[in-house]
Amino acid sequence: MIKISEINILKISKKDNVAVLLSDATEGDYYIYNDKKYELNEDIKFGHKVALNDIKKDEKIIKYGEVIAYAKEDIPAGSWIHNHNIVSDRGRLKAGDDR
Repeated sequence: MIKISEINILKISKKDNVAVLLSDATEGDYYIYNDKKYELNEDIKFGHKVALNDIKKDEKIIKYGEVIAYAKEDIPAGSWIHNHNIVSDRGRLKAGDDR
């Protein structure tokens, strides 16, 4: 039997485009954000980030109201945000990229 659940997320700043999961969640679980339902595209562990909306390649990843990284690729809402699909702001500066 497959269990689909509404999950709790924490958005820290109103500027953020990511939120933190407050429990382990599995693909198909969902969250409500701005009165819209978003399904997770994959399993995501407690404390990890999820995209609150579609994020385009090279778009800023914002947490705590600050830019923490940039998207390496298009990231659909409900996707896990981690090293596989972002590059840190620090890494871009080391590489000499402009902001």
